[in-house]
Amino acid sequence: MVNTSDLKSDDCKVLPVQVRPQVPLTQGQKMKVISDGDFQNAINSNSTVIVQFSADWCGPCKRLSPVLENFASTREDLSVFKVDVEQSQILAQQFEIKSIPKVVLFRNGSQINESIGMMNEEKLQNFIAQ
Repeated sequence: MVNTSDLKSDDCKVLPVQVRPQVPLTQGQKMKVISDGDFQNAINSNSTVIVQFSADWCGPCKRLSPVLENFASTREDLSVFKVDVEQSQILAQQFEIKSIPKVVLFRNGSQINESIGMMNEEKLQNFIAQ
């Protein structure tokens, strides 16, 4: 790592990069936020993966996140991730995000199902069963 105190004003500064590990959610953990570069690793991280497309300003998104986290904490075969559509515009375009929250289900890395809007645990169970 470069010692920034040794740099002159004309030098470029090197800032450390924080790397987030891509591991499945375990009981008690929060939903992991992923970006364009993390996406493929995330959807292949477990046999069943739910990705919530959301934004910080979205009220229904904030209410849906704990429902997804609680549901995933009861299942070892399920991981949940969140994509901020304002930060990950490539993914937002790829998945044609026009309304949020949008939840997309992946099984073994392939998209299986999608839903827009709020979901309770019963609706999540049916969503995953399809």
